[in-house]
Amino acid sequence: MILNVYLAMKHKAVTPKGDDVFAVNFSYSFASSGAYLTRLKVGTGIETDVTAILDTGSAETWIDISTGFTQVSKSFRGTLKKSFKQTYISGSVSGFLGKDSIRAECFRWTQDLAVVTEFGFEKGDIQGLIGLSRGGCDSRQLCSLENWTLKHSVFSFYYDPYTWQGVFIAGDIFEEQYCAPGTRLTYLSLKPDADYFWQAYVGMKFNDILLGDKLDAVFDTGTTYLVMSQTLYDSIQAIVTARGCSSPELILIVNGQELAIPREVLMTGVGCEMRLGVLASGSAGHDLLVGATFLVNFYSVFDLTDDRIGFCPATGSGAASRRLEDFDGAAMISRLLDDKARIMR
Repeated sequence: MILNVYLAMKHKAVTPKGDDVFAVNFSYSFASSGAYLTRLKVGTGIETDVTAILDTGSAETWIDISTGFTQVSKSFRGTLKKSFKQTYISGSVSGFLGKDSIRAECFRWTQDLAVVTEFGFEKGDIQGLIGLSRGGCDSRQLCSLENWTLKHSVFSFYYDPYTWQGVFIAGDIFEEQYCAPGTRLTYLSLKPDADYFWQAYVGMKFNDILLGDKLDAVFDTGTTYLVMSQTLYDSIQAIVTARGCSSPELILIVNGQELAIPREVLMTGVGCEMRLGVLASGSAGHDLLVGATFLVNFYSVFDLTDDRIGFCPATGSGAASRRLEDFDGAAMISRLLDDKARIMR
């Protein structure tokens, strides 16, 4: 099941045509465990519709060969001699490397990408992945953002609480349109040594108890839960055991500003279960992997030009429909994208 990805016009960013700014709508997909999915066009001559994940935690871009784009696109170039394989927690994808044109609404760019021929997991709705990591290239020279011709390397996400859909904007910041009335963006400077990740220091409180004031956090649109070190997770569970969970409050402290995750989003709806996970051993070195449990509540800005991340409470952020449910009533860590192999790149 894919929710309709097109927002009502009143929710869509008003942006100029051309190469400076573009906007594309995305949906929060149940069937892909909370991935941000959007519809793109791949190729020239005959374009192929592709449903792809917008992933700030990956550099690579890949497209499923079963979409047929390699057979009809006039601009596709690829070779079986350059193989591709990426391992995720649930399995791996493999194929070969190539290049093609990708279009999002009015904006088109040429992208080095992988053509995936084999999936080692149930892919659900996913037909592709667009890597939006902070920058740099992986070992196969698949690069995030490098091919974009935007004057300003900045992009942002707004998630609409009433439609379960959102808008992804590249090239500019729309603070007045997407920040809740009376709020402004609060920025975090990125860690200078984090070439790959959108990574910064934050504080965290649970039920008014400070759990850390300088936690190493990675912000990842490809992750559903708020995933943390075993130590932080155990601290939260100990507080719940002592006090109960009738009204738990989890807050990230961003440059001194307290940004709370609403209870309606934090709780799964199954007993006292919260959307919290424990980092895999391969993720040692990070304290937090901040996914949709946090991000859907805020207009989130990823600014490569000024090396920063910005957040403000999103318009409509009090709506209970921001709750993130899977088919069984309880969200789980994204099967595909909580990728411990990223830590090795």
